[in-house]
Amino acid sequence: MMLLPSRFDHCVHRQVRSGFTMIEIALCLAIIGFALVAIIGILPAGMQVQKDNREDTIINQDAGYWMEAIRNGRQDLDDLANYVDAITIQDIPFTPHTNGFQIIGLLTTPGTTNYAYVRAISGAAAEKGNDPNIRDFAFGYRLRVEVEPFTTSGFRDTPDLQAISGSLHEVRLTFAWPVIGDLKDPTKQRIGNNRQTVRTLVSGNIDTITNNNGVYFFFRP
Repeated sequence: MMLLPSRFDHCVHRQVRSGFTMIEIALCLAIIGFALVAIIGILPAGMQVQKDNREDTIINQDAGYWMEAIRNGRQDLDDLANYVDAITIQDIPFTPHTNGFQIIGLLTTPGTTNYAYVRAISGAAAEKGNDPNIRDFAFGYRLRVEVEPFTTSGFRDTPDLQAISGSLHEVRLTFAWPVIGDLKDPTKQRIGNNRQTVRTLVSGNIDTITNNNGVYFFFRP
């Protein structure tokens, strides 16, 4: 009498035939390994691009803030003292600069090379404050301010030149970043290779204000 295979035996037989072999498993692991190596290799580049984009965004936002403050002769921006760690006029350190009046008044000094060493105004909230541990890791940049009378060959030897002489200035802001080292001591710093320059023309005279701490300059609004 011939016995027919049971349904259970048939199921077991089918399960054995549909399993993966060791070679197939090894190939799958190799493919996954190659993919992981590729992802890990690209990750540092992606993080660097994200860092560069963040810094460019901060510089663009701070550039607009600084330009408007200088061209409008702002004297009430005392919050700047929380971000400006050092100012040099013609490479000479200048102190004090504890309020907006002093900071804007110094940086607007015409005909000189003025530098401010700044922790980002529009940076992350975690980087703000006067805690030394926070300041050491905050993103910083060097701001160079140049205020010069505007001249052009188009006005040379014409009556228009006399009309605008002394009342039209070019303001040029040059940002260099990142600043590595002590923001309060320019002699202990290393400036990165990133640069950005913004400029504008300001129509108006420059007022000179003298007090016990020195001479300050402001564009007349």
